[in-house]
Amino acid sequence: MFKKTLIASLLASGLMGCATSGEDIATLDRNQLSQELTQACDELGNEYTPVSVVVDTASEAMVSIQERQCSVFQSYRVLASEHADVAGFLEVNARATDEELIAAMTEFDADKAEEKKIAPRVAAYKSASESIFDSNVQLATDIAIQGAKIGFIASENATVLAQESGAAMFSNLLASVSVDEEEEAEDVVPIVAAYKELTVRSELAYDANSIISLDQSTIEQLENLDKVIAEQVQ
Repeated sequence: MFKKTLIASLLASGLMGCATSGEDIATLDRNQLSQELTQACDELGNEYTPVSVVVDTASEAMVSIQERQCSVFQSYRVLASEHADVAGFLEVNARATDEELIAAMTEFDADKAEEKKIAPRVAAYKSASESIFDSNVQLATDIAIQGAKIGFIASENATVLAQESGAAMFSNLLASVSVDEEEEAEDVVPIVAAYKELTVRSELAYDANSIISLDQSTIEQLENLDKVIAEQVQ
């Protein structure tokens, strides 16, 4: 079971709220979000609240997805730091239209030496990140499948989850936090605790996956633009 202080901190930070949409992530401070996600990866660990065979199987699967996604996300962060200029360009243009991307590339390359131009550096970044992107795509599928299972668990336990949700549960959890971080939240019904753990892990994985997907989408858009431009020149 999660430590009570971790449950409270995740509630307060919003990581136990609705998962962030891809559009929202594009407009957020992605560096700050990346730091928060990395911290959550470190803190969540692999423990879960046992409930039943069905719920425990889902919890184990979600722990595995969390660990895999956190590993891919860490590799992505390292790669982005090694290609900081390209990563920065991709972040700034994560929501750009085709026309805006062309203008951004033209402006970026205007006063650059050939080896500093963005197109070949994006290609190098893509080549280095292919295995990360491939793993991220597979994880996106796994997250979606697991999300459906979490939805099933929620529907099967709708009454008790409804009774324990909302402001009352938020207040009770915060009030139950003790100085002893190892003390478990005994006043939380096991299925409620397990469901919250599943939700936190799912949203963590989703947000980490979405950040990586944004850069992959922008790279693919840039490559398509390069092809269009090349065809227009011919």
